[in-house]
Parts: sequence; C-alpha cells; structure tokens
Amino acid sequence: MPANVRRFVSDDPLVADLANKIEARYPGHVAGVNRKIRDARGRAVTEIDIELQNANIQVKSGGGKGLTRQVIKTMTISEKPTIAFGPNLGMHVQRSVERQGALATTDENLLLEVIKP
Repeated sequence: MPANVRRFVSDDPLVADLANKIEARYPGHVAGVNRKIRDARGRAVTEIDIELQNANIQVKSGGGKGLTRQVIKTMTISEKPTIAFGPNLGMHVQRSVERQGALATTDENLLLEVIKP
C-alpha cells in the first residue's frame, strides 16, 4: 500500500480489510469505520461499519443474522445509500435487505465497482 494511503483498523477483520482495500483503490473515499450513531439522548442507535463519501456499508462475516434490521436503522439515519456486504450472506438475507431498498452482495469486486466515486 502506498505511504500516502490511510490505514484503518477495526475489531472486525472484515471491516478493516475491506476499508483498506477501498482506501487503496479510491484514496480519501473512506470517511470512517465503526462510526457509532447516537440519538438525541446520546443512546447508540446503530453503528456504520464503513462510511464512504457516497454510501454506507454494513459488513457481516456470517450468514447475516440481524443484517436487515441493521440496514433499516442505517437507512433511517442517513441519506446515503446503504450497502450490505458479507462473503457468506445467505440468499434469504440478501433478498430481505434488497426488499428494503438496499443492495446486498457477497461479491467484493461488484461492491468495489458500485461504490466507485
């Protein structure tokens, strides 16, 4: 990775790996990782795994349990499109997310093309 590219860390290795791939391909496109969103009372509402300049990405390492609910929360707090990504997302989870109006994919290359600035 070039010296001028920022490096991101996360307790979730998929989040860090994906954020760093995005940053390497599109320097400056990643606005943050693991950004906690709070309501007016300061209570955590959700967390955006990867915030981009043009979208929010929710990342899941497993089959996607709870992902649709997480996507809905993200969509309600942000005007940016929400994308769900996980290499092992089940087909039912993908369909459920897409019924909410978000993209869901297991294809990292597709994701990297879709988020292109």
